[in-house]
Amino acid sequence: MNPSSNFTQGLTHGKPKGWSTDLCECWRDINSCCLTCWCPCVAFGRIAEIVDRGGSSCGVSGAMYMIIFMLTGYAGSSLYSCFYRTKLRGQYNLKERPCCDCCVHFCCEPCALCQEYRQLEHKRAFDLSIGWHGNMERQARMAMSASSSAVPPALQPPMSRKMEATTLITHVTTNNTNNTSIHGPVVEEVEGLIRVYKDGHVERSQFVPCVDPSLPLELGVACSDVHIDKLTNVWGRLYVPTVTNSTSVSKLPLIVYFHGGGFCAGSASWSCYHQFLGRLSAKSRCLVMHVNYRLAPENPLPAAYEDGVNAILWLKKTRNDNLWSKQCDFGSIFLAGDSAGGNIANHVAGRLAAADALIKPLKIEGTILIQPFFGGEARTETERRVENNTESSVLTLASSDTWWKLTLPREANREHPYCKPVKITTRTLVCVAEMDVLMDRAMEMCDSDKKMIRCVVYKGVGHAFQVLGINHTQENFLRVYGPPVFVIVTKMVAFTAIVPCVSFAQNTEIVNRGTIPCINAGLIHLALGFVGCCWLYAFPSRSRLREHFALPEKPCSDYWVHICCTPCAICQESRELKNQGADPSLGWVSNIEKWRREKITPPIVVPGMNR
Repeated sequence: MNPSSNFTQGLTHGKPKGWSTDLCECWRDINSCCLTCWCPCVAFGRIAEIVDRGGSSCGVSGAMYMIIFMLTGYAGSSLYSCFYRTKLRGQYNLKERPCCDCCVHFCCEPCALCQEYRQLEHKRAFDLSIGWHGNMERQARMAMSASSSAVPPALQPPMSRKMEATTLITHVTTNNTNNTSIHGPVVEEVEGLIRVYKDGHVERSQFVPCVDPSLPLELGVACSDVHIDKLTNVWGRLYVPTVTNSTSVSKLPLIVYFHGGGFCAGSASWSCYHQFLGRLSAKSRCLVMHVNYRLAPENPLPAAYEDGVNAILWLKKTRNDNLWSKQCDFGSIFLAGDSAGGNIANHVAGRLAAADALIKPLKIEGTILIQPFFGGEARTETERRVENNTESSVLTLASSDTWWKLTLPREANREHPYCKPVKITTRTLVCVAEMDVLMDRAMEMCDSDKKMIRCVVYKGVGHAFQVLGINHTQENFLRVYGPPVFVIVTKMVAFTAIVPCVSFAQNTEIVNRGTIPCINAGLIHLALGFVGCCWLYAFPSRSRLREHFALPEKPCSDYWVHICCTPCAICQESRELKNQGADPSLGWVSNIEKWRREKITPPIVVPGMNR
């Protein structure tokens, strides 16, 4: 049961509904009437925190309201608050009456705030005095009490991670800043990805959006999900190139792929892997099975290795039961993976080599290890050189150490056999990134057996560049993004410098998923720009954008970035949205239609762990 299901509903459909009370019926609730009349900044701050679903705090929103009022007067504060009325209406499908939101707030700001306060408090059952997170905890307690007394536990979706029955660790994919009071202090954390609390509770952020098994028709690859082991809920995503009359090979090789994520994060449904493996299957003319193995710390190693072996045994068992298997050459199977997945592919190959008779007639032809995740207690030269430099690699030395702590058996250190490559007799290709902290570990593996292991080094790139798009070479950039980067950047800079209000408004509509119309955001930005306060309105949008895509707050806080150079900040945000697959100039609705036509999952995701 989702504890916030009653509160976090998005846009509703159908005919717009009426408000719980009319605009001038302040007398129905004397408390909210007095609050909005004498302390409108407090009332607005509370409303903004609920409407933003915890994305902004009551104190910050109230302080901004007061600052704008002191600098611009009544007109400026009403312009700032009216877009929250628009957002509230969009969330709960309320009528825009008696006139447009801007006019309502301009004509009678206290009455408008009071009506919105009553709508949230009485109609939506919020207690605005305890904030968003307090309401979520209260709702969770109510849901838990109701489910334990009357409703049996809900079954998990077929493709969700299933927790071992014997473990005490729980995991969720949402973040609550008050969890420390429930689960104790955080004992291990990789910022923006995972938190482990003292009582074993685990939080994972939605670092990358998950997508269904659909691909563009022109790619020429069919995709579907299959169950591998229903008991452990391990599943796989199959990519099968479509057969054409010109195809000369009757049987195609099979690549069994394992994703990265430090053994603790990642999924076969992550959009970056889905797109990467779809293209790989199309270009290589190979079948690909992406294994969604169990994650640590709920399932520490060797659980992932066992899932890899079971995936090969499942292939043997079902090789004659499916249409796709008729295209597959089971005598030519390659085990592949990146980062932690490279480690898994190596260890699974070693286990299968020791039980070769168990998988016959299947044959492991070779392994492909992409920046394989190996470690040790002694630091290598690359680890000291790259260390915690997030500019060159998404994997830092500190996060690497944390992944091993969460993954290895209790009391084990980085000299454990799971941290080391195993010797295998099949041909191996090792792909190494020059700016990766793992480079020396991979090179040591290549030097151990130069006859069987071939090494390829990619210059100027860091860890996981092949799936996260962190590739700075001109050839790859042109292939992915099209026109030369300087042309795009020049156009954006010129547009943002001349009409920053338009550029900001376009970004705001996308970041807020269409709940704030472009024209409303642009007019408010323009009005505040006349008195030099547009940055006060603009920087919360940057914070929300960072939360959507788990971006670092740099080179300084969002507040100071917009104070120092609002046009530069807006230009950077526009480029980020474009790189994530959204076109701000089209608007939210048109982007949705484009993604639907191209069968692409929208890049805007629910905010995960706050940075």
